[in-house]
Amino acid sequence: MPMLTQHQQLSLLLMMLMRRRRRRLLLALLLDDDDERAQLVQHTVPNNLFFDHYALEDPAFRMKYFVTKAQFMELYHGIQPWIPSRRHAQIDMRVVFAAVLHRLSSGNTYQRCQDAYGISRSLFHEYEHCIVIGLDEWLAPLITFPRSEAEVSDECRTWSDMDPQFEDCVGAADGTLIHFTPRGLTEEERKSWLCRKGFMSMNILVCIRHNRTFSFVASGFEAGACHDSYMVEQSGFLNTIPRGKYVLFDAGGPLVNKRMLTPYRNTRYHVSAFGGNPPVEQAIGHLKSRWKILSSSRFTCSIDKCIHYVNACVGLHNFIAEPQDDDDVEDEEDDDDDVVAQSPAHEALVWRDNIANKCFDTFMQAQ
Repeated sequence: MPMLTQHQQLSLLLMMLMRRRRRRLLLALLLDDDDERAQLVQHTVPNNLFFDHYALEDPAFRMKYFVTKAQFMELYHGIQPWIPSRRHAQIDMRVVFAAVLHRLSSGNTYQRCQDAYGISRSLFHEYEHCIVIGLDEWLAPLITFPRSEAEVSDECRTWSDMDPQFEDCVGAADGTLIHFTPRGLTEEERKSWLCRKGFMSMNILVCIRHNRTFSFVASGFEAGACHDSYMVEQSGFLNTIPRGKYVLFDAGGPLVNKRMLTPYRNTRYHVSAFGGNPPVEQAIGHLKSRWKILSSSRFTCSIDKCIHYVNACVGLHNFIAEPQDDDDVEDEEDDDDDVVAQSPAHEALVWRDNIANKCFDTFMQAQ
């Protein structure tokens, strides 16, 4: 067998400790051709001292991570306060961050991400949760309703441009399901996380602005036991809506005051108002198509960790803040049965009737 340099011997010895590359390393030891062996060793040893993918052209980089290089570095520097001070000297933390970001965008298993980036299982688990929490908390300020008078006015004007009767509207809300298998629960406890479609999932409540970015998210609700009305009540969603304004909701929401406009039963006003393409379902479809971890049937973790994942993905969606072509993304299917837990308030019913009458009068005048 040809002699190896000291550097090659050290590299091979270190890599022998890594389970995923044993076959290649043994083959490298048996090769007689120096160039062929060197090429194989080069592809075998993970280059953790620098970030190979950062050398990609920006379009290719963006296709892989859904962010530009500049956005990647901004995110990386933004989450530094959440990264443990104890670092692995031989590991470039950008590689670990890229592996976590790729897991969010691809929905791949832990093993595939670890293999693709040359990261050990213990190292990936050590930093993954910290990175996801960092993304959740650092991006949280981006998930908010307009607050200043000018911002609220602009938001209302945009919605009224879609339909003149929605002059005080500041968003559209809906519930959706996230594929998720909770860890650490008994068989009896797991039943409440089984949705009517037969798979384990978490129920979340979201609200969007006119530009399809999210202004509110609440997660952690059992898919088999919580309907939209319950999520609205428990999350305090109505209290976050700017005073004197309202959001659009489907029939599953409670019509208890003038902050949430729901349609008449068996009627979807979104369809007539937005050409059969509800904006909130567009946004949910974009969210799940970008961050495929939210629709992956292999997504298994604790409930608290799943909440951080959801919030991080919603924050990343707003951070990118560039609408996609609606033809490229399927709208999210309505996940609920429009079950209403609360009886509509009389004042809210009169308010909805007035808006409906105005819509009808406008329609008749246009004929």
